[in-house]
Amino acid sequence: MALSRKQPVKQYQKSPYFSVYQPIVDVRGKKVMGYEALIRGKGKFKNPEELFRQSYADGLTIALNLECLNTAFQILPSLPKGKRLFVNVEPITLARCFGSGREAEFLLRRFDTFNNNVVIEMTEGMKVRDFNLVKKSVSYLRRHHCQFAVDDVVGIGSKLLKILSLRPDYIKVGMALIRNVTQNKFQQNLIKQLTEIGNEIGSIMIAEGVERKEELDYVKHLGIHLIQGYYFSKPKKILPASVRGYT
Repeated sequence: MALSRKQPVKQYQKSPYFSVYQPIVDVRGKKVMGYEALIRGKGKFKNPEELFRQSYADGLTIALNLECLNTAFQILPSLPKGKRLFVNVEPITLARCFGSGREAEFLLRRFDTFNNNVVIEMTEGMKVRDFNLVKKSVSYLRRHHCQFAVDDVVGIGSKLLKILSLRPDYIKVGMALIRNVTQNKFQQNLIKQLTEIGNEIGSIMIAEGVERKEELDYVKHLGIHLIQGYYFSKPKKILPASVRGYT
């Protein structure tokens, strides 16, 4: 069943969660270019994947996602000059809540001074039938000076190609393709293809989940210069002033 604009957004009772921030490093410019906000919690909310799985089961995904956005956005006034904040948005939230008079508008207006520092990452799971809703929402984001990224890309298919027709500002290569990439020709070929597509449509590539120097060296060899992963820093509650000499 396709998404309906008329479906009510259920209320979500606040949970004990908070944002942590992981730097995204520009290895060519030798600087931290931004941070991804990631949700964390305590007790039964400790695992964010389980939290969102349960929210889908309860019909509370949008409300939870909006609260996560609000939590992440609190760092914007403290964000160092010129840095970007990457925040995750579920496809259902992007399709239904980003538009004039919709639920996410109050956030963009509340933080409108910082909108040009915001990158909205759409997570995996978009239904092809909902593509037109997502397309309208991406246009809305850009009118509000936000950028758009595709998160956790691990393969090439018809659905991804439709999303890439929106010419995202960033394409994030998922950890599953980065892990042990130097030992796997299939992963190497996929990353090469994605990088070629990104170059063709003007998207900037980001390698996620980089933990080892050999992984870093390989993606740099392919021309990917924005890197995120434990090699530089684990996610932290405060924005790290520097990572491995990058500031």
